[in-house]
Amino acid sequence: MKKAFVYLFILMMLLSVTWAFVACDDDDDDDNNDEADDDDTGDDDDDTVDDDADDDDTGDDDTGPPSPFDEAAANPGEWVWIDVADSLCRDGTTSGIGARFQAGADKLVIFLEGGGACFDADSCEDNPDHFDEVTFADRVAEDLTEGLFNDGDTDNPLAGWNFIFVPYCTGDLHSGDASDMTVPGVDGVHQFHGYKNTGAAIALAAEYFTELSQMMLAGQSAGGFGTLMNYPQMAAAFDPMPLILLDDSGPLHRDNSVLSPLLQLGVRALWNVVVPEDCTECNGPLGDGVENIQPYLAENYADGVFGLFSTTGDETIRDFFGVFGEITLEMYRDAIFDLRDNLLLPTGRWSTYFVEDTFHTFTTDDDRFFEIVVDETPLTTWVGELLTGVPAPVGP
Repeated sequence: MKKAFVYLFILMMLLSVTWAFVACDDDDDDDNNDEADDDDTGDDDDDTVDDDADDDDTGDDDTGPPSPFDEAAANPGEWVWIDVADSLCRDGTTSGIGARFQAGADKLVIFLEGGGACFDADSCEDNPDHFDEVTFADRVAEDLTEGLFNDGDTDNPLAGWNFIFVPYCTGDLHSGDASDMTVPGVDGVHQFHGYKNTGAAIALAAEYFTELSQMMLAGQSAGGFGTLMNYPQMAAAFDPMPLILLDDSGPLHRDNSVLSPLLQLGVRALWNVVVPEDCTECNGPLGDGVENIQPYLAENYADGVFGLFSTTGDETIRDFFGVFGEITLEMYRDAIFDLRDNLLLPTGRWSTYFVEDTFHTFTTDDDRFFEIVVDETPLTTWVGELLTGVPAPVGP
């Protein structure tokens, strides 16, 4: 039944959406996406300045109008929720971002939350369509003090950094720009605005942080995939500062038996996935090719550093990609090694950390982040090495 639903979904999307989506509707994206850091923030962003001149990472004085980040700056080490009027969840409600700043810190992580996807009845049922201040409070209590966010463990190479948390309530891997879409078997219309939501967060951060010394775009699962699509707009907003990417468990395989062209075709039509218009290889003849965003980033951002963490048999991704048929452990293992050896490492800008296991994600789990060691290299060491260059790949 699940497979039939997905085939029906693909057919309906192909009947209602022209092939122009493969180029991600570039004419519209020029207005709506490529300049998301301008369009998504509205008048409030024009007025945003940093009132906290004592912070090393900003250059504004104390006489300007208030900033959305004032409360976070006044409460270092504490998570603060910030409503963002231009941030829209799948159910049509507005959302926001979380911020946790440190006194005097001049380094920033923008983190994209994970949480499944929405493209058929089963997947949408498991994907959250709403995120507000109450949801954020629960999220903080659950795991936003662990893993990368653990500021009290000296083994964490990101301890002492400023963090901005971008919630995930759009079901589009933080990469869509589509309004009032219907999904077969799911009631109502859906707002797939993940790319614009991330753009709004990036724009606010770029307005506030004017003198950063280092920055990272990180994400787990759906957020890991989202780092790939949103890297260009964050790099543009903070140009010319180099940007580090940390993708936790969001690999885009080049093996079509694992990452199906039909799945790519369907979700790109439904979500209007935003890819750079000059990434011609991202738009393959079968609707495939999205995996080529990974070498594209390395080739076009020569100062960037790109890191992918994955297990060799990730059960969650195997299930996600396996809507048209089972992806065996052996198939996935071969595909992840093929991705590493033939698409990522040849660029000279990507590094990988692979664990021989089947679990999914590490970034918000103390046990995994601080305890994993592969080939005598702790995971925390590899993450730290991403901050100073391109580390050697780790794993089988």
